[in-house]
Amino acid sequence: MSGIDTPHAASLDRLEAVLNRQSPVDAIAALTQAVQKAPKPSVSLNEVALGFDASVFLRLATEKRSVEILDYLIQHAAPLVIPGQAIQEFWNNQLNVVDTVGTTLRKRFDSLAVEAKKIDSRFGDFEDEVLKMLERFQRQFGYIYDENVGDSVTRMLEILQSKSCCSFVPRDRFICAAQIRNSTRTPPGFKDAGDGDFYVWADFLFGLLVHESEPGGQNFKQVVLLTNDRKADWSTHGMPHPILTAEVRTLFDVPFDVWDLEKFGSEVRKSL
Repeated sequence: MSGIDTPHAASLDRLEAVLNRQSPVDAIAALTQAVQKAPKPSVSLNEVALGFDASVFLRLATEKRSVEILDYLIQHAAPLVIPGQAIQEFWNNQLNVVDTVGTTLRKRFDSLAVEAKKIDSRFGDFEDEVLKMLERFQRQFGYIYDENVGDSVTRMLEILQSKSCCSFVPRDRFICAAQIRNSTRTPPGFKDAGDGDFYVWADFLFGLLVHESEPGGQNFKQVVLLTNDRKADWSTHGMPHPILTAEVRTLFDVPFDVWDLEKFGSEVRKSL
């Protein structure tokens, strides 16, 4: 799905107007809700539109409840949207970088440890702590080396391919918006270099707008982005950034939330 297709021109116009503030967003209401920690809406999971960030892809296939989650996604009624930017980041970051990071860090630390022990015998205590950290890192990212994960990832992608839409906004049309939002620290993305998070967000919202414009219209009562990114440009202490909430409210008139995989797994289990 690309934004240049004529049938989606109106959806692109709506999105651009909100992201550029040509259409007003009720930021003060969203801020008040966030500060007051207003109760989260009680919405059936089947009525929640879901988006998937790159950070959830492999974990979705290897999460302890992955079979349960994937079985649920097969029958999920509300939209499932894969931002095109997230597809790119999944490949770029997870497959081409993370699979070498653990080994590289361990080799560098081993070299450091040899030299440090020559200087101070007390380095051993520090070494134990760092090794524990490296072990935690390997547990989180080591699945990249596990060939057995391949089947789980394939099943996950097949389910998402059959059940979800993958959306891209035209990059040339939104590049100025991305730069302006970054320079004004407008979420998401001001905690990272580059504009990747902005395009994840824009692609996600565009996919929802296209779904809304198709026969059957809007069939969701809440929007949730699934991500394991815990930086403040997405959420703080489980509360989504109010600007993101306001943008979703303006476009769809429904509440917005950010869930990590653990939270999503809990919601799936409740729905079964």
